[in-house]
Amino acid sequence: MAKKKPATKDESERMAKVKRLPCVVCEAPPPSDCHHITQFGRRLGHKFTLPLCYEDHRGRRGFSGMDRSAWDKSVSNQLKYLEIVNQQLEML
Repeated sequence: MAKKKPATKDESERMAKVKRLPCVVCEAPPPSDCHHITQFGRRLGHKFTLPLCYEDHRGRRGFSGMDRSAWDKSVSNQLKYLEIVNQQLEML
């Protein structure tokens, strides 16, 4: 298994900002978890992160609770959320 690549300074700053946004799914107030979008079990990178509340990230209804096939199918939806998050970050 390949080691996870450490975040650069810019990536770390981005992830810190993502944690200060409301959940992109249910709009729960921050702080949010910083969810890395994955495809086929691999992270797409530190710039592919979404703000999620605990329940939407690791809870019963969350992305991390999905089985692998549902997870991979959700990538296109997560990329749509990423567009929203990137717009929100531009306004900060």
